[in-house]
This record gives sequence, structure tokens and C-alpha cells, in this order.
Amino acid sequence: MTTARQDLNDVWNMDSLEGAFQGDLSLLWRNWTLRFTGSEFGTDATQAATQSVSFGSTAFTAGQLMRSSFDFYSWGVDVQSWVWRPLSKQQFPWQAAVTEDAGGDLQILALMGGRGFGIRQQEQNLSTGASTTYEQTFGTVVVGAGFDAMVDLKGRVGFLDHLEFSVTGSWGPMWPGSQGSFYEVRAQLVAWITGNAGVLFGYRYTGMDFSQGDYSFGGDVAGLIVGGQLRF
Repeated sequence: MTTARQDLNDVWNMDSLEGAFQGDLSLLWRNWTLRFTGSEFGTDATQAATQSVSFGSTAFTAGQLMRSSFDFYSWGVDVQSWVWRPLSKQQFPWQAAVTEDAGGDLQILALMGGRGFGIRQQEQNLSTGASTTYEQTFGTVVVGAGFDAMVDLKGRVGFLDHLEFSVTGSWGPMWPGSQGSFYEVRAQLVAWITGNAGVLFGYRYTGMDFSQGDYSFGGDVAGLIVGGQLRF
């Protein structure tokens, strides 16, 4: 598609600071968590080309009007389990559950799962009418690890039940394509107002590096997350 690495912001003037959707649905049973996840990101721009550049068969010279768009969406499922709880009397999943009030908890996590991704980039020369679109979906199987820490605040802070902080990282190869890889880091802090409802603050970094045909991509979709979390 391109003869040289091109930055979405510098070459195509597409703003990387856009609002996006991130949603998770988790089912918990004993030490297991089944999580369904999905996200989307999109950005576009129209401007006069500042340099001679091409995308696929569509060429631009300086001054020609170009319209650009880039869309990314993902979906997936993870199976996660804690494998060690160093602060608990039940330190390993195969031990019998114990009723305890330690004031907090620390869980070391392991996970595996699958992801699907869609990428669509379109470049249109409004001065000539030429247009090129790249669109493809990808998949990966991921493995990862992390931790989840909880501090009980019931009776200590009047408006909070407990705080929960978790970090996970995962990696997997991407296909189709050559030398493709996916890596993701999630970090979130949930301030639980009650045992069932909380306010979430987080950060997600999703990085990809792959080549598919004449199209190469090396970059990331990352940002801060603000939202809510419900538990039933």
C-alpha cells in the first residue's frame, strides 16, 4: 500500500485524540472469570496535502485536497483465574475456601483467550476523485498474567466500600500476515461505593505490529478510561 512508513497524524492529519468505546462483561465462578470485551476507535480528517504522498494507487501532490479516515475495532474473550493469594488462608485455588476478614486481598492472575480485530483505512483525493481503501480483519490467541489487589474500606471511609486495583498484560501472534504480534496492557482502579456499584478509572494500551500484503502497520490504540462498574 505504501512505499514508506507514514504517520496517521503527521502525513494524513488525523487526530489521535478521539473519544472511544470500551466495554467488558465478566462472569465469575469460584476462582474463574470469563470476560467478553469489545472496543472501537475512529478518526477522520480533510485537508490540503502538505507533501507528495501515495496510498495504494491513490497519489497526492502538495496542495491537493485529501480526505482520510481510520477505523479500528476489536472483540474477544478471556478466561482468567487467580493462581496464588499470598495474603489469604486459601492461597491456591485447589484448597478449600475459607471465611476470613483480612482487610484486603492480593491475587496473582493468569489468563488466556482470543481476540479479533478490524482495521479500515481510506484515502481519497478530492481533487482527482481517486480513492483507495484497505480493510482487513485479524485474529490472535493471547496468554498473559497480572495481579488484582483489594483494600477493604468498609467502616473506615464513609462513602466507599472497598478499592480494587488490577493490572494485566497479554501477548499473542496475529494472522493473517507476516511477523505480526499483538500486545496489550490494562490497568484499572475501581472505587466501589457499594458492594455492587463502583466508579472506574483505567488505562488501556493495545499495540500491533504486522504486515499483510502491501500494507504494514506499527502502532497502538491507547488511552484513559472513565466509567462505571456493576457487579451482580
